[in-house]
Amino acid sequence: MTLFPWKAPWSATNTYFPFLSLKVNKAKFLEISSSPTLLMEVYVDRIFCNGCGICVDMCSMGVFHMNHRTHKTEADRQNLCVGCFKCREFCPTQAITPRWIMRVS
Repeated sequence: MTLFPWKAPWSATNTYFPFLSLKVNKAKFLEISSSPTLLMEVYVDRIFCNGCGICVDMCSMGVFHMNHRTHKTEADRQNLCVGCFKCREFCPTQAITPRWIMRVS
């Protein structure tokens, strides 16, 4: 869960990122946590990945890191993904495939 200062007069409804849960707590902080039913899965194709590191630089949430042994990108923190799809958009080899996953309990 991530906390951000919240000073907006409107309610914290979330229509852009439906897989995130937004709540304003008593201390006027916005609590952001992942939805229990919708998740993002990010797949990096190791064959097509050329190790340029653009996805590491473009991801504002820190989902990707560069494996210095293989010189390839890995998505090891997929639970932080907010679904902006910048990684797929800027990847020159189209090696990244983010997709929605519905968790069934």
